[in-house]
Amino acid sequence: MPDHLLRLVVVAVAEELAEYRLPDDTVPLVVGVGPVTATLHLTAHLAAHHAAYRAVINLGVAGAIRSTLEVGQSILIVEERYIDIGREDGSPLALPSGASLVRDVAASAQLLTSTAAITTPRGIGLTSATVTTSEERTERLRRRYPDAATESMEGFAVFHVASLYRLPVIGVRGISNRVGERSKANWDLAGGIAASHRLLTEVLAWTNHAR
Repeated sequence: MPDHLLRLVVVAVAEELAEYRLPDDTVPLVVGVGPVTATLHLTAHLAAHHAAYRAVINLGVAGAIRSTLEVGQSILIVEERYIDIGREDGSPLALPSGASLVRDVAASAQLLTSTAAITTPRGIGLTSATVTTSEERTERLRRRYPDAATESMEGFAVFHVASLYRLPVIGVRGISNRVGERSKANWDLAGGIAASHRLLTEVLAWTNHAR
């Protein structure tokens, strides 16, 4: 790809970029909260400008499902799963004409290779329009998705739209809370944002010449 192509950093709200100064070859895009709004805004942007980009980075905070993740830590998201689509019990949904649901989108092998030297943990993100606020739902998520690391509201949307436009994509998340009861969640939004910024700096450095 030509050297002049840009990188796109996608956030739900402007506060997730705060005072972070992006390099000249990197463009911010605020897409709103939730998978529907994120899909609409990112699709509209890429429909007009996808040829300008060489990579998409989904930046933001997330809740920790994985017990080993601490608030204020960062994680690279290597796959996003949309848990609000399909049957409630998780069983297969038969669709006419052999159609299938898209529920899982992986980060691009290209960006995973480019960032291989980064020692930050990697994991799978769950995307849901509903924020988990109970221990009961937390345990259901852990049983159904035992390899899940985080919960957020836009990750799958960004991964899916980027993949439709054949753009390499990866997720950068800072842990702002533990998933579950809010009284036990240990919320630290500023700490989660700061953690995501530290990891973003590394990802931008390692993907500077990604093709």
